[in-house]
Amino acid sequence: MKSWLKRSSNSAETRTRTRLEFCMLRNCLRATKKILSSISQLTSAVGSSAGRIIGATCIEPGGGAKERERASSDPLP
Repeated sequence: MKSWLKRSSNSAETRTRTRLEFCMLRNCLRATKKILSSISQLTSAVGSSAGRIIGATCIEPGGGAKERERASSDPLP
C-alpha cells in the first residue's frame, strides 16, 4: 500500500504526513502548470516567427522587389 494509506498509531502523525504529501503534490502540479504554460508560449512565438519568415521568403507572383522590401522591413517580435 502507499504510505499515505497506511494507518498509524498516531493520528496526528498521519494527518501531518498526509498534509505534507498533499502540499508536495500541489507544488508539483503548480510547477507542471508553469512549465506547460512556458512551452505553450514558446510554441506560439516560434510559430508566429516561422510564419513571418515563410511569408517574407515566399514572394507572390507580381510582387517583385517592392514586396521583398516590405517583407524585410517588417519588425520581428
